[in-house]
Amino acid sequence: TPATNCYCQSSIQGTLASGTGITLLGTHPDLGPGGSSSSSCDPNGTLLSGLVGYWKMDETEGSWDGTAGEAVDSSGVGNHGTSYGGANTVPGKSSEFGNAGSFNGSSDYVNCGNDASLQITGTITIQAWIKPMNLVDSSHYGIVRMQENVGSYLNAYAFTTDWKNNIRFYKALYNDVFNKNVGFENDTWYHVATTHTFSTGETKLFYDGRLVRSEFFSTYVPTYQNNYPLRIADGQWGKFNGLIDDVRIYNRVLSPEEISSLYRNDGDGCIP
Repeated sequence: TPATNCYCQSSIQGTLASGTGITLLGTHPDLGPGGSSSSSCDPNGTLLSGLVGYWKMDETEGSWDGTAGEAVDSSGVGNHGTSYGGANTVPGKSSEFGNAGSFNGSSDYVNCGNDASLQITGTITIQAWIKPMNLVDSSHYGIVRMQENVGSYLNAYAFTTDWKNNIRFYKALYNDVFNKNVGFENDTWYHVATTHTFSTGETKLFYDGRLVRSEFFSTYVPTYQNNYPLRIADGQWGKFNGLIDDVRIYNRVLSPEEISSLYRNDGDGCIP
């Protein structure tokens, strides 16, 4: 049952009981006998609008073996991923989250292809749960990376962490970076997210559901010259060492309230 007077991009609020005299204009596929509206309130906090990639990493523990499309994209778009280098699934943050992807920091990543839906030039949100396992000096840890040009190593967009405890959003060359020190520790779960508008450069970074930095920087807009694939746990300067879970990419800017809802994972997906 959803929280009182909640909404998730839906005009249905609360719970509709039989015999209330409410008339629904149109139909809702999840509105069954008795009028419960829980599904319209986005249970599990999936926030589907604009979602172009959603990798839960919930495949059976230890089942990844490099089979094409084994890392399922739950967005409905079909950007299924394939593991490389020995990446696999292990128990995640909690039973509510299921399993997570495990990466060794040297050879492991998930290739999610280069579908046009991932070649974003307007607005973007990237979010994930991460658990770094071996933060060492002079290391970078890629969470999500979409490379634009193989020869020049241009980034269309990239979301990473580093040994200085920063979360970072990259565009273009490595020096087009927007970061914030947040104080990561090994063997601890964190929720991280970033939003970006390519044309204006407006960028926001979120840490455990809170907005921690918001400014304008590079207005570079990628052109996706070489159809390089999106990779999870890969970065220009280093791969991720640890666990990554519940990776989402949107082709819109999520509001701070929506990102807070994803962080809370409070079971009904409702936004106050």
